[in-house]
Amino acid sequence: MLESSIERLTKNAISNRRTVLGKELAEKSVKTAGKQVVARDVIERTAKAADTLPSKAERAVMKSPTLRNKVTLHVSPESSQEALIQSIKDSKNSFYIETFIWHNDAAGNEVIQALADRVAKAKANGETYDAKVLIDWFGLRQGTGGTGDPLIVDKLRAGGVEVIEFARGYMDEGHLIPITHRKLYIQDGRQFMTGGRNIGDEYLKPEFNDPKGGHQNSWHDLLYTVEGDETGRILDQFFDNWKRAGGKEPAVKPVIEASATGRARVESFITNPHTGVRSLAKAHLDLIANAESEIVVMYPYLSDDKLVAALRDAKRKNPKLVVKVILPANKEVTAEGSIYQLLNKESARQLMKEGIEVRMFAGGVVDGKAVERFSHFKGLIVDKKVVSIGSANGDYRTFHSNHELNTVIADNATARNFLDEVVDPDWAAAVPVTQADLKADSLWTRIKQHVLEALDNLL
Repeated sequence: MLESSIERLTKNAISNRRTVLGKELAEKSVKTAGKQVVARDVIERTAKAADTLPSKAERAVMKSPTLRNKVTLHVSPESSQEALIQSIKDSKNSFYIETFIWHNDAAGNEVIQALADRVAKAKANGETYDAKVLIDWFGLRQGTGGTGDPLIVDKLRAGGVEVIEFARGYMDEGHLIPITHRKLYIQDGRQFMTGGRNIGDEYLKPEFNDPKGGHQNSWHDLLYTVEGDETGRILDQFFDNWKRAGGKEPAVKPVIEASATGRARVESFITNPHTGVRSLAKAHLDLIANAESEIVVMYPYLSDDKLVAALRDAKRKNPKLVVKVILPANKEVTAEGSIYQLLNKESARQLMKEGIEVRMFAGGVVDGKAVERFSHFKGLIVDKKVVSIGSANGDYRTFHSNHELNTVIADNATARNFLDEVVDPDWAAAVPVTQADLKADSLWTRIKQHVLEALDNLL
């Protein structure tokens, strides 16, 4: 009853606003040669005002957004690393990191050096400075970096950084491998960066050496900066896991600084297997269910049954709804990469039965040249207005077993930049999956796909 009343009041408010805009148009119009001509500036003002009206998806999901935020996208590996290093240099009192992977390679050591330099500068100036790093135990010691990665713990500590490994061992409080898959880089109380990029050459350099000795173009991915109020919610999330891993909260936390110019509405959603909070899954399902015109999803791994079903249901209920799915054409060079490539194909098969177009992205164009690279990009945009980006893949672990964090952003400028810089070029470069492609799979491949799909909640 309460929900329907709120919805009715919202619709009335929107209707009233549009009526006012319509009257403004009428009053500003002039008659010329028997025809009504509307002043161009009035048309532009009216369109802009209509754009700021909350969409149905935003109203359904964002119940307590912060309002004074500015969002900046960093799409290339070089711009991502530059923004991260600069954020460390610009920090005044603290810098906190929570990440799944931190490689002992060129990019990894450059970030270590930036932190060590900032700590040393504060010490030389007699300033108080707090540097903390929370690294996932499994990602650090069982990930793709081999035996060299754990050495960075000693390097960070030697540089004056407090380091804790998250959830040491394969079980923690009864949970099997409850990894922190988050990528959080928090500068004071002023801003944070997140997205799909961990710390390592495949994320932050143009090229990297893969675990099998090959040389590849770095992954297609994203970091983005949110400057403003939402930093407070991110700090709370960081300290929740920091304390869970045995760390102590500082006596004085960073003071939150609102963005002076940003007006982006931002709300973060999480998966926390330790507390049972899974607001991220609900947020994504609600965004999809309330889409009115278009949904675009981009995941390296898309296999969660509920997520796939939600996309199918949305298309079935509204055949005019445009649903676009972009998956990587190339696989990650690991055994896990081969598994998820098979799962992605099975998800594509299910989605295409509902008339949803699925395309495979092989790398696109970089500096005017076509490149081959793995797409590690994780994002969802609804009705060209509401964007969800962060650490979340589209698999079962993301919504149930990992510690994950995405920010949902309602901001026309951010949505437009996301479409212009990522979605539109990737969609244009990607190749549609056809029924012929699906039929070309061997019987053995189809059997493996079915088995893996049935067991994907265990992966």
